[in-house]
Amino acid sequence: MKLLLCKKCSDIFVLRVGKIRLCECGDTGGQYINSIDAQYWGDSAQMLGFANHSLVQALKDQIAKGDRPDYLGREFKAFLIPNFAPSIKRIEKPDAVNEAVLHDEWIDEITDFINVGSQAG
Repeated sequence: MKLLLCKKCSDIFVLRVGKIRLCECGDTGGQYINSIDAQYWGDSAQMLGFANHSLVQALKDQIAKGDRPDYLGREFKAFLIPNFAPSIKRIEKPDAVNEAVLHDEWIDEITDFINVGSQAG
């Protein structure tokens, strides 16, 4: 699972396939372009990863065993995804996103516009 951290506003958010997500300040954003690969932008962006198997196991343990008596939560593996990882691509912030943020409009047509542009190049 990929998430984005904006080091400017400290927002952390999950990415979705084909749906652009932005941080609170609007500096960082991105989306999955398929079930594995993601594109993102922002000078303050840091891609985070959760090891899916590890997270699922922690959730299963929590459901089966309940809270730990030592007050510690169930652990799972998380990591910083390096910028050169083949499953992520840093892109320039699309102009359509800038327009939407300026006008406080968040519409699906913007996502469609960017998806068409990324498929062309």
